[in-house]
Amino acid sequence: MLWGEQGIGDQILFASILPDLAALPQKKYVALDKRLIPLFERSMPGFDFVDLATVSDTLDFSEQLPLGSLPRLFRPDLASFSRARLPYLRADTQRCAALRHRIAREGKLICGVSWSSTRKSIGRHKSLGLQDLLTPLASPNLHFVNLQYGDTSTELIALKQARGIEVQHVDEVDNFHDIDGLAAMIQACDVVITTSNSTAHLAGALGKATLLLLPLGQGQLWYWTESEGHIPWYPSIEGFRQNKAGDWDSALRSLQQRLTTLSG
Repeated sequence: MLWGEQGIGDQILFASILPDLAALPQKKYVALDKRLIPLFERSMPGFDFVDLATVSDTLDFSEQLPLGSLPRLFRPDLASFSRARLPYLRADTQRCAALRHRIAREGKLICGVSWSSTRKSIGRHKSLGLQDLLTPLASPNLHFVNLQYGDTSTELIALKQARGIEVQHVDEVDNFHDIDGLAAMIQACDVVITTSNSTAHLAGALGKATLLLLPLGQGQLWYWTESEGHIPWYPSIEGFRQNKAGDWDSALRSLQQRLTTLSG
């Protein structure tokens, strides 16, 4: 029994090691947030995924380990990341195709955007306002799609009224409850722009090109550390870091320059 003792993002992160265990002969239970189970069942045959909230010893397992303990055993150094099978999550291809049809705009780069973290104590240090994010990034070559979980309607309307920038919201996908739908939406985008939250982990696990805004100070998290210009856990993610805690300006300028190269 492997069980996720932390939030959605951490469960996705540490589950990157599960393919290393696929060849083991034991029956392998993995207890996750139930919102992740459809996506993981598609992506990782050979494991029995169960709802973390209802798991019990009636499953008849003889050994257990929290997912967060796997890196100590399977990722002891940078060289061990070369064993990782990437990407390790697969979105629903039919749903992805339907969503791509909804969000595609001829001649434009489709950018999924997420800007906020609700993580207690440090979420505010990792987040920025939607207007602060998109005002310096907006361009006629870009079309923005909402990947942020929670009720974002007020922010989307305010952005459109104040700056004339539209972020498309697709009602068919609940970005909080429907993680499998969110994965399909991410895959349907050309690139993801996000802060450090569960959307970043999901995009990295899917192998989606992702531009990630990272804070200094209290909001820093150990797993976003770069080695030779790459984040070992998620090679498809590029990090853009604050030069000064609380100041996003330099990171946004660097991200904007990268977007220009992607959008042509």
